[in-house]
Amino acid sequence: SPVTIAKVSYLSGRPQRTLDAYRRGIELLHGYLATNGISQANSWNGLLKVGVSEARLFSSWLMQAKGYHGSTAGLYLTACSGLYEQFVLAGLVDRNPFRSPMVAIAGKLREPKKIPPRIAEHEVRMLLETCNRKTWRGKRVYAALCVLFGAGLRRQELVNLEMGDIIDGNPMVLRLYFPKSGVLNEQSLPDWARECIVTGK
Repeated sequence: SPVTIAKVSYLSGRPQRTLDAYRRGIELLHGYLATNGISQANSWNGLLKVGVSEARLFSSWLMQAKGYHGSTAGLYLTACSGLYEQFVLAGLVDRNPFRSPMVAIAGKLREPKKIPPRIAEHEVRMLLETCNRKTWRGKRVYAALCVLFGAGLRRQELVNLEMGDIIDGNPMVLRLYFPKSGVLNEQSLPDWARECIVTGK
């Protein structure tokens, strides 16, 4: 079969985990072709009939119909691309359909990040109430939580704050510096967060 011709140089020296993933990718392609009438289920010769359009449709099928994340689909597309490179070298096909830019772009897609659920104000209040404001450490944690939730900061942004970055006023303003980009931003705190910090209540 075409797979037998290509497999020696294509898979030589790869770790077992990679072999399993690549085998799965090729099996998925074969199954897709059989399901869509491009290839017979008991023959691998249909792999030689794949063009750019079939490769593109297979790429979309992996993520939409099968529900694979972009990184997993990309791995399977890489497996197929490597196989077709061997087909080209063996003179079985003229070109590698998986080298098409549109197929490559699809393989690099990632699932959109899910926005974490918003914490309700009463939940924030409950969390703040757990701080022991009679101790210095409790007051520090209390103020930190007020800044985190009030300004919507990331943990590292809070850690990077200096006393000079806090401008007390109405509203209270925080200066945020991002070392990697060199950007300096200002973020205001809502009244409730400022009141909690100033009064400790």
